[in-house]
Amino acid sequence: MHESPKSMPPPSADSVHVLLKQALHADDRPFLLECLGNQDNKVITNSVSQLSAADIFKLLDSLISIIQLRGAVLVCALPWLRSLLLQHSSVIISQDSSLKALNSLYHVPLVWY
Repeated sequence: MHESPKSMPPPSADSVHVLLKQALHADDRPFLLECLGNQDNKVITNSVSQLSAADIFKLLDSLISIIQLRGAVLVCALPWLRSLLLQHSSVIISQDSSLKALNSLYHVPLVWY
């Protein structure tokens, strides 16, 4: 008799933070997209709050790239971008290159709710 596999609980806020950092450091887009698939606001807020300055810029660049592609994953990226901007705006605006990257979003036709 085979046992049915136990369903694994969704990743916690702490584990997504670790996975997110690993994805950013490895420049692993599929792994990053898996992290972005978590849409729990508590998880997003906690994960983004623990990023180093270098990771903030890596995530920002990745999110902007994803948003510019305008695929289905766009929906996953927007809450993460919102949290990143709310929590780390002072770090982000300190870099001219980040401001230029954010300005590129003006050319992406989006409907913001």
